[in-house]
Amino acid sequence: MDDAGAEAAPLPGGEASDSEYWEEAGPPRVQTGSEAGTRSDSCLSSPEQHADKMSQTQYTEVKVRGYKEFIQALARFPEQLVFALFCGSKNETGASWCPDCVKAEPIVQENLQYLPEESIFIYCDVGEREYWKNPSNEFKQNLKLTGVPTLLKCGTPQKLVEEECFKSALVQMLFTDD
Repeated sequence: MDDAGAEAAPLPGGEASDSEYWEEAGPPRVQTGSEAGTRSDSCLSSPEQHADKMSQTQYTEVKVRGYKEFIQALARFPEQLVFALFCGSKNETGASWCPDCVKAEPIVQENLQYLPEESIFIYCDVGEREYWKNPSNEFKQNLKLTGVPTLLKCGTPQKLVEEECFKSALVQMLFTDD
């Protein structure tokens, strides 16, 4: 959601400071194999095509919180193709303060099957709404992000921002376009 978006209701519970929030995050969580990125193509029109496409798409998914963890995760994969989804943080029930992120996440998730072999998918929690709305936050200053959700093909100018992430065909194109 961009800076001109509607005010979101405050989250239940107390608000943690940015430093408290990031300290609670812990190390980046990496998922591989059956835990995350082993997916088969289930969008085929016939059983024969499905049998021909039984090869698995293998990618690694990394979940991080905050700019520092994002940069650390990115540095771990210097030779690999990296995609990143930036979304607003979630409360204890798993609901994000960002309604656009809530709408985009399942669309991006269903298209992860199109990620290239051996690629990396980073899910980055950008923090609480107040932090995101600060024009000098590190995501806006250093990565030039203008809104969440943002789906980024790292190292390229290719990205989808906000409502563009709602379009399955665009997400699939970002994942498959060379």
